[in-house]
Amino acid sequence: MKFTGNSFTKQISLFIILLLLASCHTQYAIEKKETRQYTFSDSAQSPVDSAIWKMISPYHNELSAKMSEVLAFSEQALVKDNPEGLLGDFAADAVQHQAIKKCEATNMAKPDFTFLNNGSLRVPLPKGDITLGNIFELMPFENAIVILEIKGKDLDPLFKYIGDKNGIPVSGIRMNIKNKAVESVFVNGVALEAEKTYRVATNDYLANGGDNMSFLKSALTNTAINYTVRDAFINELKEIKAAGKTLKVNLDGRITKL
Repeated sequence: MKFTGNSFTKQISLFIILLLLASCHTQYAIEKKETRQYTFSDSAQSPVDSAIWKMISPYHNELSAKMSEVLAFSEQALVKDNPEGLLGDFAADAVQHQAIKKCEATNMAKPDFTFLNNGSLRVPLPKGDITLGNIFELMPFENAIVILEIKGKDLDPLFKYIGDKNGIPVSGIRMNIKNKAVESVFVNGVALEAEKTYRVATNDYLANGGDNMSFLKSALTNTAINYTVRDAFINELKEIKAAGKTLKVNLDGRITKL
C-alpha cells in the first residue's frame, strides 16, 4: 500500500485548507442561515480549483515527500488475524521493545508484557517498502503508551476479554484459549503469579476504559512514558533498516486456540 493517489491527495489538500482557514482570526456574526443540498463526487476526474491548488501545493508536495520516506522493507504482507496475526505480533512486539528501551533510558521499571487491540490497527502493512505514510494509515490516532500496575489475580477481566475476542495482539505473554476461556498463562516464560504485581504496557485509550476495557481503570497505577504507539512503530522499523535487516514476522504460538 502506497501513501499516494487521489484519495490521499484530497485528504492532504482538505487538511491544509482547514489549517489555513483556522489561522484566520477575523470575527464574523451570522446574519442569515440558508440550507441547500449538494452532491459531491469522489471521481478522480473532479476539477481542481487552480487558485486553491496554487496555495496549498507547496505544503502538499512537502508532506507527500515526507510520507514517502521508506522506513523498512517487509518480506511479507502483515495482516490482522486471531488468535494471533502477523500484524498484531509486529505491533505488540514493537510497543513492548520500544517501551522497555524508553523505561531503561529514564530509569523506570520496564513492562512485563504488552497488549493492544486489533481495532486500533486500521490497515494491513504491505510486502515490500513500508513508508511513513503506511504507518500513519496503520495508526492514525495519537494514542500514547502507558504502563499499568496490576496484581496477577486482578488480570482475570483482561484474560476474559482476550478469550471473548479469541485473541488480541500481545507481547511477553503466552496463553491458551479453550472455549473462549484463557488458561495456562505464562509471563516471560514464568507461570502467572496471583500475588505478583505486573507492569503492563498498553495505549491510553484502552487504559482509560476504551473498547469495553473499563476494568483497566482500577489498575494500581497508570503511568505515561511520553511515547506514542505510532512513534514506537516508526522507531522499530527505522532500527531494523539501520541494522541492515528486513522485517520478517513469524507466528510463534504466543496465543494458541485449543
